[in-house]
Amino acid sequence: MQMRHGEFSTSKSMRESLKRGRARQALTTASSQPLVPERLFDLIMEARPNAKSVKRLLARAKRQTGVTKVSGSPCGKRFLLVGRYVKTMTFQKPDEFLEYNDTVITYIGVRLQAHRAGVSIWAGGVSFGKHALERFVERSDVDFHAPLLPHIDAEAKQIFRSWENEAVIPERNGQHYRAMKPGTWSGYTQDVPMEREWGRFVSVLPRLPMFCARTFLSDDEMRPTVWMRAYGAQNCQLL
Repeated sequence: MQMRHGEFSTSKSMRESLKRGRARQALTTASSQPLVPERLFDLIMEARPNAKSVKRLLARAKRQTGVTKVSGSPCGKRFLLVGRYVKTMTFQKPDEFLEYNDTVITYIGVRLQAHRAGVSIWAGGVSFGKHALERFVERSDVDFHAPLLPHIDAEAKQIFRSWENEAVIPERNGQHYRAMKPGTWSGYTQDVPMEREWGRFVSVLPRLPMFCARTFLSDDEMRPTVWMRAYGAQNCQLL
């Protein structure tokens, strides 16, 4: 019996079988097109508090390998740069003493805002480990026939946007962020040291807050309270 395209895309067993390969493919693709953080940060440090300077900076940033998003606010004074690379990092869960290493797709988000007195800069990170990527393939409706990495790029941008808007869903030992696909990313935030070779930016911000996405939860896997917060039903009560 032949399986139709729609049945193939939604088949739980197919998603279970293909999740590891899809996650590996995303990591491999991201590794082949890495951001060079020190180049991006050196470029950012050249920003001047006027619109022309910032626009020139954004045009140069778009040409950087690994830059996945350059966007600006309607007022033309606030901007977001997002870059992606793969790195083996050391993590420690908030409720555990043991550290562990994981190879992750790391996104660096840099928000710039021009003022009369200068340019304010905020930087943060989002990381997706192999386990989180596998769960995203397994539990979401992401298309098997399209590359996975652009979906993860979009999910990272969504988390940065939620971070800026303080749209975090806190839990006792971590946080959730609503995903672009139905569901949430579950993980925790930790401060990670910047690399010395990141240049002049290190003297400005020696540590980087990073949301470490440990898993993806579909609507069915969420706790009821998380589901209500994710979909704006804070005032609902369980009977």
